[in-house]
Formats: sequence, structure tokens, C-alpha cells
Amino acid sequence: MTGPRRVNFAYVGPPPKEWTAHLKWSARILRLAGEEVPEQELLADLDREDRELQTRRPVGHRVLPDSRRHPDQQELVLLSPDLDIPLKTKQGIDLHVGRFNVYASGIAFQLIARVPDLHPGQGIPSGSDAMNLGPRIKPGQPHRVRLIVAVDPQRGQYGLYGGAILSNSSSPSDFPEDPNAPWLAVGSDHCRRTSDGKVEFAATYFLSPVPAKGRLIFNVAYPEFGIEIADISIDAAQFAPGSSD
Repeated sequence: MTGPRRVNFAYVGPPPKEWTAHLKWSARILRLAGEEVPEQELLADLDREDRELQTRRPVGHRVLPDSRRHPDQQELVLLSPDLDIPLKTKQGIDLHVGRFNVYASGIAFQLIARVPDLHPGQGIPSGSDAMNLGPRIKPGQPHRVRLIVAVDPQRGQYGLYGGAILSNSSSPSDFPEDPNAPWLAVGSDHCRRTSDGKVEFAATYFLSPVPAKGRLIFNVAYPEFGIEIADISIDAAQFAPGSSD
């Protein structure tokens, strides 16, 4: 497992800084995924860090810059890596990350789920029976997926830590001022029937800027469909222009 883990462990005396950093990294992802983090002191530290981050953001209405949005159809695609990576699920849902396109400003990708079409003669699934792979609760659809992307975390003695942790639950107005800092934006989503007797749910996301190094770790949770936390790790070097030559 490349993503977060639940750990029950105590140190005598002050714990190593790297150990604390790993615990915070895991706890932040677990919390974003809707999982319980029982360590109250750890949660208090995360809340304090979040409040400090909010105070540093500009006050007032903020509009997401075009460089942070999914490019339009006229934008040049620099690279389309042949990546279609499944995430392991206990429910047998065909869940994967794929359809990557690299642009000058960032990387577009889709989170895709395919399930058996149990009622082919009826309409597209809706309401609580439909998977919502986008970021927002919709009218008549009481749930949504939790997508967390960790950008360039470091691997230390105790596990992963550091880097940026992005989530589809973040507000679009919370984008960082630094244009080189990672950000995850949301595009469109769809539901359609496929020719092989499945129903496909998908949503497009846009990660900016293109990561220059390290790894991307995708964590996906959807407890309403029995998916706790599934994760995959991708080498960012695969998104560099010329990497497929």
C-alpha cells in the first residue's frame, strides 16, 4: 500500500520529526477520505495548520485563473500517456484512473468506474444508485466520491510524508497564490452505457502545473459503494514531454 495507514504506536519521549510528519500525512488523507482519525491531538494539529493556511489567503472573492482550468478543445495536447491504472476494490467495481492528457499548463485525467448494467431497458441510473465521481453533492444524489492526490511526497524511514495533498472537496477559491504550487481543479462528469453491457461513470480533473519530479499518489474512497481507500502511485516522469519516445 502506497497511501495512508492506521498506526497505533507510542514513543517514550519526543517522537522523531519524520515519524510525526508521516502520521500527519496519513491522518490528513484519512480525514479527507471520510475515515475516522482517533488521535485527537493529531486532529487538533491539522485544524491549527488549516486555520493558519486560511489566514494567509487573500480576503474576498477569488476567481480560478485560466491556467488552473481544464484547457479548451483548441489547446495543444503535448502528450497522451498510455496509462489506464485500476484501483483495487472489494466490491468488484471496475474503478480506474486514465485518459491522461498533458498540456503546457497541467495534466487532465479521468476517474472512471464501470458497473454491470442491471436494467438495460430502462434509463441511466440516478439518485442513490448512481455513482457521483465529481466533487459536489447534486440534487437527488446524496453522496460523492472522495479523491485525494498526493504530489511528490517523500519516502522516509517510517513511510510517506511531505509534498502537497490535494482533494476534490476543496473550494475552487482556495487555489494557491504561488503558480508553481500544485492544485486540483474539476472538469465535467458523465454517465453513459457502453457496448459491453456496462454503465460508465466518469469525471475529469485537472492537475496544475505539470509535476516536474517525484510521484503522484491517487487515493479514492467511496464508502457508499463499499470502497474504503484504494490507492495507486504513478511516476511523474511519465508526464514529461518526450517520455513516450
